Amino acid sequence: MKNLIILYAGEAGKYAKENILGQNAISRSLQWAKQISNVCAIKTIENKQTLKDVFDYMLKNALEYEADTIIFAHSECPFYSTTITEELLQTQLKYAAEYTFADGFPYGIAPEVLNIGTVKILNTLIKDKADFCTNPISKNSIFELMQTDINSFEIETVLSKKDYRSFRIDFSCDTKRNFLLCKQLVQKLVQNETQSMQNTFDAANFNMYTLCDEAINTASVLRTLPAYYEVQIVKGVKNPTIYDTPNMQYEPNNRMSFEKLAILIDKIADFSDDAVISLSLFGDPLLHPDFVKIVKKVLSYKSLSLLIETDGIEITENLINEITQIIKESGNRNFNMEPINWIIRLDSIKVETYGKIRNISDIAMANILYQKAMRTVLLLKQSFKNVVYPQFVRMTDNEMEMEEFYRYWDKQFDEKFIIQKYDNCTGLLKDRTVANLEPLKRTPCWHLCRDMCILIDGTVPVCKEAVFAKQVGKQQFPDCGNAFTDSMHQIFAKGMQAFQSHLDGKYSSQCKACDEYYTYNF
Repeated sequence: MKNLIILYAGEAGKYAKENILGQNAISRSLQWAKQISNVCAIKTIENKQTLKDVFDYMLKNALEYEADTIIFAHSECPFYSTTITEELLQTQLKYAAEYTFADGFPYGIAPEVLNIGTVKILNTLIKDKADFCTNPISKNSIFELMQTDINSFEIETVLSKKDYRSFRIDFSCDTKRNFLLCKQLVQKLVQNETQSMQNTFDAANFNMYTLCDEAINTASVLRTLPAYYEVQIVKGVKNPTIYDTPNMQYEPNNRMSFEKLAILIDKIADFSDDAVISLSLFGDPLLHPDFVKIVKKVLSYKSLSLLIETDGIEITENLINEITQIIKESGNRNFNMEPINWIIRLDSIKVETYGKIRNISDIAMANILYQKAMRTVLLLKQSFKNVVYPQFVRMTDNEMEMEEFYRYWDKQFDEKFIIQKYDNCTGLLKDRTVANLEPLKRTPCWHLCRDMCILIDGTVPVCKEAVFAKQVGKQQFPDCGNAFTDSMHQIFAKGMQAFQSHLDGKYSSQCKACDEYYTYNF
């Protein structure tokens, strides 16, 4: 059996070229490739390609080198394992599989293995899939294409002895965040002297379970940079719901100035490099007079994207046209990110419930607002396609409508909607929870790990729930600083203690009162 290795470097940016203990990710992935058995050739794709282009390249080289099997890998992954790769090849051969992959490991431990016949089939299948023919390849493109006709393929898996997927670890040097993860993991291994390391680290032949276990137990590896920023640019909303806290009462003159916000966006881009920025913390961003300017500022950075959560009442066709033009001028996002995602707070399928949830007793007024919100969803859908999400906050007051809401929007949007769990805000609000969705075993909080909240005055609490905990006398952690006056590095570092306590299984009264720890944003 002849193996052809294809290393895709089309998405390998500057972090793939940064050294980790003497070698960068590109050289490490090549070093791994050279150790695989029965390799007839190693070929690297240097430029961005579509999946169709990659298949054409695979077939051309497979014919030239008479390869039976193709091993597909990404050059920005420094920790590919020779042991797991050989196991994949053996599994592929033993069971005459068409496609073999490893499951349960963090991304970047194992490549994908394809039979040459499978590539030919996929190259035909892809012709009817426009997105795969026009969009740049992503980490999961091959499997996502196979999923469109999954029963037609003989697929085998090599399972990890331990399931690491819930930790969402990514061993690739594609972003600053993931590069730091890989770098700090190697530094930790060197510090622990788990291998005789002088000026090198041979990841290809290192015990992958030791590597992964060290990663999931090290706070500085799991928590490198914020991926999601929630920023309060206005105070409150015009029609607060029963799941909104008292600080959501609208104050027209209480807002963050565009000038301060612009400086803040610059700092975020410099610190995290890539991130999703929500402008909807404790307020409806559409109420800010400079909303369009703010959108333009955020999207001026190709590594930043936006999340807008709103009741939809303030959205007009003119506004949609302005935002659409800004997106067109700003160009494609890095890492295949969407420029903007919209969440419209509906919470019901009936006008009466819509009004009840918003404390609107006038049914005629409730109907006007409800119909306008529904129309907004459809207007946004026309311009923004698959990034518009009607939202239903599930609670005792609307549980009877959840299935109807689900069926209606599933038919309209093909699963593009959100059923959001109710948050009692560490006891500040009445408990309207319908079902306990917590995992059997508590896990470290995703929000302490990946999020940063910034209030109008620049204050950065350790998390959003800390704002509520302070109001009910349960605050345990001091604020992390001020985003206008302190460095982002200093601010984020101050939150490490809280995350470390979670990793150690120790929870403050503030955290014990909160069940948001298992919810995940970006």
